[in-house]
Amino acid sequence: MLTKAQIFDTVEELPEQISLDELIDKFIFVEKVNIGLEQSKNGMVCSEIKGLTNKASRFKGLLTNEEADKYHQYLQKARQEWERNI
Repeated sequence: MLTKAQIFDTVEELPEQISLDELIDKFIFVEKVNIGLEQSKNGMVCSEIKGLTNKASRFKGLLTNEEADKYHQYLQKARQEWERNI
C-alpha cells in the first residue's frame, strides 16, 4: 500500500501532461518497488537463480529502449532513496 507522501512524491516527479494509464502504471510500479524493498528488509530475497546464465536475455524485447531508460532512471532514484533511509 502506498502512503500519501509516496503518492505526492510520485506526482511531483511526473510531467505536466500524463495519461491516466501512465499514472496508474507509475503508481503500480512504485507500489511493487516498495513491496520488494520491504521483502528485502525482511530477508525475503533470492540471491541466486540456478540454471540461468544470462538473466537479461529472458527480458529482451519486453521494453522499448525509452521504457528501459525510464525504468533504469527510476531504479537509480529508488536506490538513492533507499540508501538515504538506511
